Amino acid sequence: MTVSFSQPETVSTLLRELGMSHACVKKTRAALETWLMSHEPGRPLRLSLRENGYGGLLRGFDDRHPKRDRRV
Repeated sequence: MTVSFSQPETVSTLLRELGMSHACVKKTRAALETWLMSHEPGRPLRLSLRENGYGGLLRGFDDRHPKRDRRV
């Protein structure tokens, strides 16, 4: 998996960069979880993750990386 140095702003962009655009849900979730282990999603990506049903992955990320003010 190769991801550009810029922060993807949408789930579809991130999945395309990960080569997972047409993967099943199980593989998609695993790829997103793996990406979140070493990257911090910006506000636009966080919104996109929530809007596309991946909000649970953000809860896991936030539990591992607590911050003072995370409203999105």
